[in-house]
Amino acid sequence: MDGADTGGPGTRTSDVSRPPTDTGHDALGVPLAHVDGSVRLLLGDTAAPPTLVVVVERDCPTSQGALRALRHAGGAVVVLSQGRPEAARALIEETETTDLDVLIEVAPYPVSSALGARTVPTFVLFDAGRVVEHHEGWDRAVVAELVTRVGGELTGSGGLPELKPGCQSRHTLDAPTQATLQAADAELGDTAGRIEDLWDLGWHDGLPVVPPTRGRVRAMLDGRDPATSLGPIGPVPGEVTFERLAVCAVLAGCDPSYWPVVEAAARAVMDPTFNAHGVINTTHFASPWIIVNGPVREAIGMNAGSNVLGPGNRANATIGRAVRLLMQLTGGGTPGGLDQSTLGGQHKFTACLPEREEASPWEPWHVTLGHDPDVSTVTVLAGEAPAGINDHGSSSAEDLATTLALAMGNAQVPIGSPAFHAVNAETLLILSPEHATTIGDAGWSKQDLREFIVAHGQGKHTEVAEIVVVVAGGDAGRFSAVVAPWVGSGKGSKPVTRAIVDP
Repeated sequence: MDGADTGGPGTRTSDVSRPPTDTGHDALGVPLAHVDGSVRLLLGDTAAPPTLVVVVERDCPTSQGALRALRHAGGAVVVLSQGRPEAARALIEETETTDLDVLIEVAPYPVSSALGARTVPTFVLFDAGRVVEHHEGWDRAVVAELVTRVGGELTGSGGLPELKPGCQSRHTLDAPTQATLQAADAELGDTAGRIEDLWDLGWHDGLPVVPPTRGRVRAMLDGRDPATSLGPIGPVPGEVTFERLAVCAVLAGCDPSYWPVVEAAARAVMDPTFNAHGVINTTHFASPWIIVNGPVREAIGMNAGSNVLGPGNRANATIGRAVRLLMQLTGGGTPGGLDQSTLGGQHKFTACLPEREEASPWEPWHVTLGHDPDVSTVTVLAGEAPAGINDHGSSSAEDLATTLALAMGNAQVPIGSPAFHAVNAETLLILSPEHATTIGDAGWSKQDLREFIVAHGQGKHTEVAEIVVVVAGGDAGRFSAVVAPWVGSGKGSKPVTRAIVDP
């Protein structure tokens, strides 16, 4: 994978306006390809009248909107498109801006570097070969004034609001790192330096990652179109393309066979109902919990038994990690930045489990939702770290259900506990096979268990449907767990389930 070709998995924003500067002189002497096939300089004559250079990139929604706004503005405007020639041509076609003067810049992006374009779009006003104004991101009033100074008039908005942050510029990957990322797998040699490079770029979650080489990303995509877009993910927001999702999956250590689950989980997290922006931004402990149902569990070797929430299984660990990396690197949820969790938790590295359907006395979770048993699904739910429930003494369904109800209501610590107060959000109850058998053998259904918990759980749940019951874990041990939720009622997050298309 070529980090320069993809723009990286991350997106960052900036709306910094800089004072007049001499920056840009080095950019004037670099030959660039024009979309018509010719080769020319950014500015042909330093004595030319004022010219506005707009640095853009195809994958950036703000860049696309900026070009749409500029297409009828007129004046001396030159567009500098970062990336491959085919990306520039696609950008022109998608934005219907065939009349604009478009130049193409490929890695290692020396012109963008000389212009200090850390964000796309960046607007750079030249006068007599010197940079006199520099603005990053979209501010319609600023752009309108710059267009006026080069003899045009900004009449359109391109579908953008008055203010919108931009995306990470490709040139922010320094030349040595770009060259390293372009190396073939066979030429990698010692990967320690590669991992350190990625660490410096911020492409990690605090643990070492797998370098996303071209070959690894290609294998992850397995023939899928890397430019396919799933849409934006907040709070930045960044556009989730298949290529960026594949980069995050490789970084996380996923096997290519996990892709259908990763894609379905990403689509679920990006659903507005889940509210990824809020889950990332909250000071709460919330993070996505991923529940996998159906045949795909065994097809990719997931662990639903002993240590289901612990270490030891690649699929369980890396699928959840890939989704978290996507939220961080493309959604902008960097810990200490837009991720404002007061304490966080180990579940924020990864929280993914398959239901152990074969050990359950009831229908699996996805069937409860109305799916066919042979369909594979992914459910995402915003919750805290798991809290253990230890009951080795109860032999009846009612006694055990009472323990579960008290634990889920957190009656022992009622003050300020989000697991106690009615937050109108779904709570995940993970029952061990032994606990599930005790309740199921008594003839109780999952609905019976939910109703008992609502009736005896200190008023936490206002609706029976707000309890998500799944069975998982080892054969031995009367231990279960509850995952307390974030807020619901339209102010927080609701679980989202997606069918897996091609397991």
